[in-house]
Amino acid sequence: MGLETCADVRGTDVISLVRNLGKFGQSLWERSHGIDERLINPERLRKSVGVERTLAGRY
Repeated sequence: MGLETCADVRGTDVISLVRNLGKFGQSLWERSHGIDERLINPERLRKSVGVERTLAGRY
């Protein structure tokens, strides 16, 4: 389909996405348009913890 970015998905009609990607195409189209009906579980256990460090200087 030639989709590389979220903007590409947003510019594609949902029917084409569903035809080519099935049920995932519908979900992909919805997410690219800011639609997400999934419930949020604030009690979910954290799977990992990360730390970032920014170094001074030019690269």
